[in-house]
Amino acid sequence: MLNAIRIRTVVDSDVLKIPELLPLVGRTVEVIIVEDDPGAAEPVAARIPQLGTLRGMVDIPDDFDAPLPEELLRAFEGDT
Repeated sequence: MLNAIRIRTVVDSDVLKIPELLPLVGRTVEVIIVEDDPGAAEPVAARIPQLGTLRGMVDIPDDFDAPLPEELLRAFEGDT
């Protein structure tokens, strides 16, 4: 079983011990600390999707952000 701790904090330069976080000084960040699991098949970080992974695989139509038809709006609002 994998154990993890989730912390939401402001990065403070006085207590900063991780040089990779220097660009985040003064910002609010969420840090997830994951206990190493020697039986895991792959590192946890490898399961996080990367931006651009689906490039060329998803077709977004030109009218993606066009207003919805009235009948569909009424259905979303519960007016059937």
